[in-house]
Amino acid sequence: MKRIDSRALGIAAVVRNVIRTVVRTVIATALALGIVTPALADVRLPRVIDSHMVLQRDKPLAIWGQADPGERVTVTLAGATRSATANDSGEWSVTLPAMAAGGPHTMTVAGNNTLTLTDILVGEVWVGSGQSNMQWSVAASANRDAEIAAADFPRIRLFLVPNVLSGIPKRDVNATWTLCSPASIPGFSAVLYYFGRHLHRELDVPVGLIASAWGGSRIEPWTPPPGFAGVERLADLSETVRKTRLEYLDGLAASVRDRPEMKRWVEAAARAARNNELAPVPPEFEFPPHPLAGWPSPTSMFNAMIHPVVPFTLRGAIWYQGESNLADGMLYAHKMRALVEGWRKVWKDDTLSFYWAQLAPFNYGGDPHRLPRIWEAQRVAMSMPRTGMAVITDIGNLRDIHPRNKQDVGRRLALWALAKDYGREIVHSGPIYRSMEIEEGAIRVHFDHVGSGLESRDGKALDWFEIAGDGDYVPARAVIDGATVVVSSESVPEPTAVRFAWSQLAEPNLRNREGLPACPFRTTATTPTISGKRLFVDRTTVTLECLESEGVIRYTTDGSTPTVSSPVYAKAIALDETTTVRARFFREEGTASAAAVVTFTRVQPRRHDGKTLGPGLRYEYYEGSWQSLPDFDTLKPAAVGLIDELTIAPRRRNDNFAFRFTGWVDITTPGRYTFHLSSDDGSKLWIDGREVVDNDGVHPVVSKSGSVELAAGLRRIVVAFFEAGGGEALSVAYEGPGVSRGAIPTWCERK
Repeated sequence: MKRIDSRALGIAAVVRNVIRTVVRTVIATALALGIVTPALADVRLPRVIDSHMVLQRDKPLAIWGQADPGERVTVTLAGATRSATANDSGEWSVTLPAMAAGGPHTMTVAGNNTLTLTDILVGEVWVGSGQSNMQWSVAASANRDAEIAAADFPRIRLFLVPNVLSGIPKRDVNATWTLCSPASIPGFSAVLYYFGRHLHRELDVPVGLIASAWGGSRIEPWTPPPGFAGVERLADLSETVRKTRLEYLDGLAASVRDRPEMKRWVEAAARAARNNELAPVPPEFEFPPHPLAGWPSPTSMFNAMIHPVVPFTLRGAIWYQGESNLADGMLYAHKMRALVEGWRKVWKDDTLSFYWAQLAPFNYGGDPHRLPRIWEAQRVAMSMPRTGMAVITDIGNLRDIHPRNKQDVGRRLALWALAKDYGREIVHSGPIYRSMEIEEGAIRVHFDHVGSGLESRDGKALDWFEIAGDGDYVPARAVIDGATVVVSSESVPEPTAVRFAWSQLAEPNLRNREGLPACPFRTTATTPTISGKRLFVDRTTVTLECLESEGVIRYTTDGSTPTVSSPVYAKAIALDETTTVRARFFREEGTASAAAVVTFTRVQPRRHDGKTLGPGLRYEYYEGSWQSLPDFDTLKPAAVGLIDELTIAPRRRNDNFAFRFTGWVDITTPGRYTFHLSSDDGSKLWIDGREVVDNDGVHPVVSKSGSVELAAGLRRIVVAFFEAGGGEALSVAYEGPGVSRGAIPTWCERK
C-alpha cells in the first residue's frame, strides 16, 4: 500500500489526490483481504494509566479503558471504589474522588480479568508540548553531564510520547511512565524537566511530566477541531478541517455498509465533523491514508500525540513553539487561543493553566520585525485567563535557534505556575508594558511586574529603545525613573510612540531587580489593512481588516485622520468616485495604530490589441511541491481568475502552492525602470518576455531588483511565485522616470 507523503502536498491537494483516487481503492483492498476488528476480551488501560504514574492531586481523577461490551469494570484506589459498564464500543470510564499528595498507592482494575498497578504517586501533573525547543533534550542542553548525574528524583515521573501523526484521534500511544534518574533523563525534554524539577523542589510533592513535542512543527497540527471552530478569525481553517474530515468519511461510508461496527463509527464521526467536535476513537481497522495525517496538517499531532492522554487529569500545560509560524504576526495570537481553548474543551476543564516561552532572539534573516510581531502576538494571547509567558530575550543565541540554557526557561515558566496555581507571592514576570504618557519632548513608559524595581542587566545605559513622532522610529535615550522609563531623542521634539526591542536581534538589558527581563513592546496597535480595487471602472467595494481583535477599526473618507469619534467599521464600504480611505485600529484600552491610507481611483477602460482592458491582473493558481519555479505551461492550474493587484490572497491556500500573474503595466514616460521583487519562497518577473528579476529558490523573505529600458505604452508583465512551506510572502514594486517607488498599477482583459 503506497502512503501519500502529506508533507509534500498542501491540504487541498492531498484532499483531491488522496480522497478522490486512493481512498476507495485502499478501502476496497482492505475489505477484500477480510481485515476485521479483533475481540477486546480482557480489560485494558491506556498506557498513560499504569504503574509508576503520578495522579493529579486535589482534582477528581479520570480513569478509563476498554473491555468487552457490557462488561462491568470496578476501579479501586486508596479505599475509593467506582464501577462502570463498558458501552457497545467496549469503552468505559470512572471518576475517582480527589486525593491529597502522597503515595505510593496501588490501584486495581477488575472485570473479566484484574489489573494491578503499583507505585502510584499523587502530586502535580503537567504536559509539555511544542516544537524543537520543547523537544530539546537534557543531553543536548547546557551543563549536560552534571545535570544528568544529578537527575536522581524518584518522585518525578516521566512519560515521553513518541512522534507520530494521525488524521483520526488515536486511542493510545507507545510510551511508559519511568522514574526520573540519570538513566532516564538524557533524552527527555529539558524545558519540561527543569520546569518540573523546580516545582518539585518548591512544593515538595510528586510531579508527573508528560512530554509531547516535535521539532519543526507548526501550531496547527497540535490544535483540535473545537479549538479552530471557537475562533472567528480562523473560520476558513476550521471549515477546511471540517470539509476534509467529511469528504474522507464520505469515501469510507459506501465501503463499510456491510460492517455494522464500522458503519456506526463512520456515522458518529460524520456527526462530530459537522459539529466541529472530536471524532470518537474508531474500531481497530486498516484505514486508508488520511488527508489530515500529514506533517503540516491541522489536528495531526493532536490526534496522535495529545488525544491518547485525554482526559488524564492535569494541572496544566507549558508550551514552547512559534518558530515555524514566524510569518503569522498577530494571527498567531488567534491560533494560540484556538490551541489553549481547544485543549480546555477536549479535557472539559476550563481551569487548565497554560504557560508558554516567548521565542528567543535569533537571526532569521529577512524582515527583522517578523519575530517581534510574534512576540507581540504571544503577549496579546495572555489576555486569556490562567495563562502566562516567560520572556527569554537575555538567554538566547543569535546564531543558534536552539539556545542551550533550558534551565532558566523551565524555571521562569515554573515561576508563573508557583504564583498563579500554587499561591506563592513571588515576582514571576519581568516588566510588561502597561501604558505611556507624553511629556514635554519625551514619553514616560509605565510597566506591570516591576518587582522591587527596574535596572540595567549589565549596568550600561538602557538599549533597544526607539522613539517616533510623525516619521520613522529613531534610536532613543532611555532612563529609569522609579518604576518608569523616560524615553527621548533630540531629533524627535514631539514624540508620539515608543517601541522596545523591536528586532529579531534584540537582546535588551532592561529587567527588574529579580533578574527577569522586560518584554518587547510597541505603544502603537497593529495597523489595519485596506482592501479593494484601487483602480476601478464603475464601482469598488472596500474592506478593512486588522489582525488584532480586542478593539475596533475607525475610518474616514474625507481625507482626515481617524479619531476615537470617527465611524466604526462594521461592513464593506461602497465607492463610486475617487476617494481616499484612512483607517486606524483602536485597542480597548485606547492604544491606537498608525493610519493606513489608500486612494481608490475611478478610471476609464482601455483598449489594447483589440481587447478591452480594466484594472487588475489575471492569475493562475497551482498546487504541488517544488524546490524552484515549475514550468507552468506543463501544469494544469487548480483555479484561474481576476485580481486587482499583485497579491497571493485571492485563493484559500495551504503549504505548497504557486501563482502566475499576467497583465500589462502602463508606462507613460520612456526610460529605465527598476522592478523590486520580494518573496518567501521563489519568484521571477518578466517584462515583454524578458526576465528582469530572478528571485527563485526556497528561502525566507528575500528582496531582489532588476532594471530594464522600456518604451512608452502598455508593457506585458508576468510574475511567477511558489511557496514550499513555512511562510508565504510576495510584494512587487517599481520606480522609473518621474515615478517614485510604489505598487504597480496593472491592466488585464476583463473576460
